[in-house]
Amino acid sequence: MELFKWSNRYSVCIESIDEEHKGLFQLLNRLYTSLTEGDAQEILAEVIDELFEYTQKHFRREESLLKQVEYPYLKNHIALHEYFEQSIVRYREQLYSDPSSLTIDILSFLRDWLIQHIQGVDMDYVPYLKAKNLS
Repeated sequence: MELFKWSNRYSVCIESIDEEHKGLFQLLNRLYTSLTEGDAQEILAEVIDELFEYTQKHFRREESLLKQVEYPYLKNHIALHEYFEQSIVRYREQLYSDPSSLTIDILSFLRDWLIQHIQGVDMDYVPYLKAKNLS
């Protein structure tokens, strides 16, 4: 089942970043399916671990592009990425200490953060990447 549906309103008009954002949506959908279908905790842990690894790779790639274009708000952008990564770590710890405590709340947090991040701060860097022909 698909809870998080990609649409053009999330597009930053940079194909490589859009593809990575779509991958994040897919991971959230896998997490949703795992939670709603009562899959084994191992599957939940696997999806959360994959989400953590995927976001780390995506964030480092995005940060590298922003550094190339001397994005003036890079430090703040990195801080937002770090906050997200720390949140995922806390959810992972929660899952391992009390598997039954991981609920739909994580999906709400992830969805809200991802959508707000893409539609907010990610959209802010688009003109800088386009100006340097990195789109």
